[in-house]
Amino acid sequence: MFVMVTHTYPLDKATEVGKAFTKLPPRSPFIKRVGLYSILSTELGVKNYGLYEIEDEKLAEGLREMTKRLLNYKDVVGFGFKIEPLLTPEEALPFLGLAPP
Repeated sequence: MFVMVTHTYPLDKATEVGKAFTKLPPRSPFIKRVGLYSILSTELGVKNYGLYEIEDEKLAEGLREMTKRLLNYKDVVGFGFKIEPLLTPEEALPFLGLAPP
């Protein structure tokens, strides 16, 4: 399953975030980063989008691990995050009572 992680922090906290990032343990092999993208904004500060793929049978464990990793930033004032599991159209259509193509 694909999971999108969004996290934001003020521009003036970028050094603190960078230091916390360098202290993170490696991700488990069943969590693969597909891409990491950043936006700099005077309104939002820094906004990052991370796209990850977690093996379906390890989804619960993967979400716990991702949350634990993001909590390493808890001391950075203004840091926030959101984890969103994503569905493909084929996965989502049955929730609407429709058959996938």
